[in-house]
Amino acid sequence: MNNAGWALEEKESGIVVGSVILKWLPDADRVPTKDMEVGWHMGREHWGKGFATEAGMRAARYALDTLGQSVIYAVVRPGNERSVRVTQRIGMRPVGTTNKYYGAELLLFELR
Repeated sequence: MNNAGWALEEKESGIVVGSVILKWLPDADRVPTKDMEVGWHMGREHWGKGFATEAGMRAARYALDTLGQSVIYAVVRPGNERSVRVTQRIGMRPVGTTNKYYGAELLLFELR
């Protein structure tokens, strides 16, 4: 699979509220690894409405059930408590901190 991303629309208005991605995590030198990441990006005015949780959960299940991944990861910048809560709501387990990806210290979460 190549990297994939989907726009997220609010049902009632059709407004794009954010996006969800599935992609290969790069190592610190930006070389793709065999570790797959689920991620989400929401417009600030759409935070707290459940879009990231629903989309993240569906994308993670797609990676596990359809693409056959045995584990899916999320990486979160320390201090981004909203994204940490999304990982918790979709059932991800905290692994700790890592410097393995993106050349930055990040919080690592996994779902098996």
